[in-house]
Amino acid sequence: MLIRFYVGAVFVSEGVQKFRSPDALGSGRFDRAGIPAPGFIAPPDGVLEIVCGARDFAHRSRTDLARLCGSLFLLIVGAGAHSLDARLGRTATAHVPARH
Repeated sequence: MLIRFYVGAVFVSEGVQKFRSPDALGSGRFDRAGIPAPGFIAPPDGVLEIVCGARDFAHRSRTDLARLCGSLFLLIVGAGAHSLDARLGRTATAHVPARH
């Protein structure tokens, strides 16, 4: 989960920096790299980095948290009588021959 936070933070940070320092990190950087129409391309790129970085962080964090909570629930409470584990366990014990 920490790596996803880091990646999202990097994208958001890079997007914000494109607007805070456009000559160094926005359109100026794109111009030095030889990208055509840097003044046109840099602002939408910055917006996409901010939006996608924030979305990725929020979505992934929520998904990871849901998985963690579900796993902890199953660990504490167990799968239950109607679970596949319980059914397979009953089937496996039903076919084991009795020892004499």
